[in-house]
Amino acid sequence: MPLLKKSPFVRRVPPQGLKPTDDIFFLPLTNEVFKNYDDFFERTIHLNSMVWSCAVTGRSGLTFEEALDSEKQANASLESFPEFLEMPLLYLVHKFTYRGRLDDLVNDVFTFMKERYFVGEELTFVESRKKKRARVLNVMYIGPDQNGAADDAHPSEDDHPS
Repeated sequence: MPLLKKSPFVRRVPPQGLKPTDDIFFLPLTNEVFKNYDDFFERTIHLNSMVWSCAVTGRSGLTFEEALDSEKQANASLESFPEFLEMPLLYLVHKFTYRGRLDDLVNDVFTFMKERYFVGEELTFVESRKKKRARVLNVMYIGPDQNGAADDAHPSEDDHPS
C-alpha cells in the first residue's frame, strides 16, 4: 500500500447500517464508500495530492494512484529477478555496506558481478558454429592469476635439495 508520511494507507471502514436505498459515494481507486459527499470529496482531493510515496521503491511526491502503479511495477520487477542471483547479490551488498553512497555500492556490485558466472545462471555459447544453451552447475576458484599456475608454478623450499 502507498505510504503517507511513512505510514501505510488505511482504508475507511464502510459505514454501519447502510440500506439498499441509501445514497452513497463510491471511490473506485480505494474501494471506499462514503455517505457524505464532503468526506468523499476530501478523500478524493487527498488521494490526488502529491504527498504519497511508494512503499517498495521509496519514491515520493506521487499521487496515490501513481504510488500504487509504482508499487505494481516494482513488484513485477522483483518477481522477474533471477532467483540464482538473490543470495550472491545479498552477500555482496552485505560485504560492501561500508560504502557511503548507494551509487558507489551499486557500481561495486556491478563491477564484481559483470565478469563472473553464478550457479544456476543460464548461458548461450557457440560450439562448432552452433549456438547452445547451458546452465552453470558449479563454480571453481582457480587462483590469483586465473590460470591454475598460482600454487604449482613456483617450487617451495622443500623441493630443492640441500
